[in-house]
Parts: sequence; C-alpha cells; structure tokens
Amino acid sequence: MKKIILLLMLSAIFSAVNSQSALAYLTQGNLKYYNKDIKGAIEDYTKAIQIDPGYFAAYNKRAIAKSALQDFKGAIADYDKYIELQPKVEDGYFNRGLLKYSLQDYKGAIEDFNKLTEINPDAAKIYLYRGQSRAKLKEYVGAIADYTKAIELDPAYEKAYLMRGISKIESGNNESGCLDLKKSEELGNKEAYNLIKDYCN
Repeated sequence: MKKIILLLMLSAIFSAVNSQSALAYLTQGNLKYYNKDIKGAIEDYTKAIQIDPGYFAAYNKRAIAKSALQDFKGAIADYDKYIELQPKVEDGYFNRGLLKYSLQDYKGAIEDFNKLTEINPDAAKIYLYRGQSRAKLKEYVGAIADYTKAIELDPAYEKAYLMRGISKIESGNNESGCLDLKKSEELGNKEAYNLIKDYCN
C-alpha cells in the first residue's frame, strides 16, 4: 500500500515538473512570437507539446504562429488537436473555419461555423462568415439568410449589408441588393460606393 502511495506521489510530482517545463517553453515561445521570431516560437511550442501532449494552449499558439507563416494546413492540424482537447471553446472553430475559407474549403468552413452557431448563437460575425462561405458555393438563399441573421443581431453591421447586397445582386435581385449596398454605405462601408456606381445607377 505504501509503495502504491509513493508511486502516485512520484507520478504527481513528475507531472507537475513536466507541466512547469511546458509552461516555460510556452512563455518563451510567446516572447519569441512577440519579437517576430516566428520559427523560434514554433520550436518552443513544439517542445511544450512534446513534454505535455495534452497542453491545449501550446497547440493553439502554434497554430497561430503557423498561420503567420502561411502554413495553413499545419495550422489546421494544430486546431484539430486543440478542438479535440477543448471542444466547447469558440476560437478553435472560428480560426479553423477562417483557414479553411482561405484554402477554398468552403464546405469545411461552413461545418466549423455551424458548430459555432451551436456554441454561441448570438455572435453576428459567425453568420457573416458562414454566409460568405455559402456565397462562394453560390448558395445565395442560405447566404442571404445568414447575412439577415447577422443584421438582426447587429443592426449596424455594415459588412453584413454589403455582403447581402452583393448576394442579392448575384442572384438577380438588383433592386433589393442596391438598397442593402446603400445602407452599407450609410453605415460607413467604403467598398459599397464603387459597387453602387457599378450596379445601381
């Protein structure tokens, strides 16, 4: 019995030491990232993960660093692990969705934004980005519905008016689309001006 207790104590101490070492590498990686030594930061985050494979913060930070180096596929792999370890945290799904969008994996992006609507159904930006993903697939009805939801949640969301206007015009509804573009311009969106000149005069 005493041997079992001793083994448990030693295991706990070993885990604590490992955890502290992982934290040290994470902190060092953060400093390197702040000083624009992105590759050095990735090396430190990797060491932290090697010490503690369940260290979700290190996966998140390494994903951000990989994104900064345009290694989007590598970043997505890290977000996969981060989400596995932290399935109810928004930023993993959101950032992975944006990366998938950048890689033109619009269906994959929609899946991540779908999950986000379950976690936080009141975040207007999620509907905006899901709408943009749907628009890329020419799913204009769904895109317009998402932009409308974003506007319901944030009536001053000028980008949502802009994107809804574009989708309406692309689906053949110029009159309503132009009203949205004009509303977007009224709210301060500078992109709307040229689109109004092109489609609404």
